[in-house]
Amino acid sequence: MATRSLAAWREVRLHPLVVNVVVVPVHAWQRPPPGWIKINVDASLGGSGGFVGIGAVVRDSHAHFLAARTWGIPDLLDAKSAEAIAIREVLSWIKDKVYCLGGV
Repeated sequence: MATRSLAAWREVRLHPLVVNVVVVPVHAWQRPPPGWIKINVDASLGGSGGFVGIGAVVRDSHAHFLAARTWGIPDLLDAKSAEAIAIREVLSWIKDKVYCLGGV
C-alpha cells in the first residue's frame, strides 16, 4: 500500500497540470517607535453580499492592543481602489479615536 501511495504521489507530482507552490516568507510584525501607534489595515474583495470587507487593528509601541474595527462598503471596486478606500476610512476612524489613544 505504501509503495502504491508513493507511486501515485510521484505521478501526480510530475503531471503537467500540477504547479508547485512557492511560499513567500512573511515578515513578522514590528513594533512602532516609542510614543507611536501602528495601524494595520486590509480590504477583502469577493465576499458574498456585495460588500468589500475592511479591517483595522491598532497597537502601541509595547505591542499592546488599543482598538480594532471591521466594516463593509459596497463592492464596486477593484483591489487597489478598495485598499485606498480602506486606508481613507481607517484614517477617518482613527482621527475620531485620538482622544482614546492617549492624544497621539
